Amino acid sequence: MKYQLTRYGDPPNLGPDGTPPPNGEIFSRNIVVWKEGPLLNEPDWWSFATLWDYNLYYQTDAEPVTFMKYSLDEWRAKGLDQHSVIADPLFADANRGDYSILPQSPAWALGFRPIDLSRVGPVP
Repeated sequence: MKYQLTRYGDPPNLGPDGTPPPNGEIFSRNIVVWKEGPLLNEPDWWSFATLWDYNLYYQTDAEPVTFMKYSLDEWRAKGLDQHSVIADPLFADANRGDYSILPQSPAWALGFRPIDLSRVGPVP
């Protein structure tokens, strides 16, 4: 896979102080797990006026997780992912397609709530 996430949208017109306004993008309480490739598609962003927080990131090949060219600490210094963590989400059995998370998963502390799959899809 080439990348996991990308940010869409054209650069906005700058405000009177020369900064772009917040674009309303929210990326919160997600579990992002991948084996290879970068987390983000872009080499850098024109604005960090967005809300990313309470996410769990995990790269299974043990490579360090980076946010474009930024470490987690540098990313946080830009105001993003203040409460997010890089950790194994502890899926029950991902190799067999069971992505339920175990009771000791760090996702619970981030406020993750599983989707009730019994209410998803076609109803007979």
